[in-house]
Amino acid sequence: DLEFAICGDGEAAMVEFADRLKNNLPLDDLGGLIIRKNGKITRENPPHRVTDIDSLPFPRQHHFIDLKHYRKLRTPIQIQTKRGCELKCAYCTYNTVEGHEYRLRDPRKIADEIEMIVKETGINHFEFSDSTFNIPLDHAKNVLRAINAKKLDLNLQIMGLNPGAVDEELISLMKESNFKEIQ
Repeated sequence: DLEFAICGDGEAAMVEFADRLKNNLPLDDLGGLIIRKNGKITRENPPHRVTDIDSLPFPRQHHFIDLKHYRKLRTPIQIQTKRGCELKCAYCTYNTVEGHEYRLRDPRKIADEIEMIVKETGINHFEFSDSTFNIPLDHAKNVLRAINAKKLDLNLQIMGLNPGAVDEELISLMKESNFKEIQ
């Protein structure tokens, strides 16, 4: 029963939304804004997309959330290596939320983010939450190479792995990275 929602990349849109609400400014042209009144959607703006996702800062969720429960329950921290998906699966919402084109993160920045979280929190359990981690295959391999270069003791898992884009090198890199679970 929310009156407002933001669809798509929310980092800038949510800040703009809050500023406009605070200052009583019009909301009509805000990218990704969805307005619902009396149970019906009255406005649904096209989502805002961050074209350079490497320009976004690391989330640093541990500055805002007490992660001791994550450590205690061995719950993974979510990591995203890209946004968007070029696949057109009828059942999936990633295309609607993130777009149909891949926006890839720099593999070194992904490895740096993981290393920062391990050093600052002691948590070493991560789940890649991409719609499909291993497409594009070269990007997934480069991410794993960058992570492996850090020589961290990790426990990794994947939310989505497409069996059509698996080869021996990917499996070898995943083994070296210490993957424990593939969903």
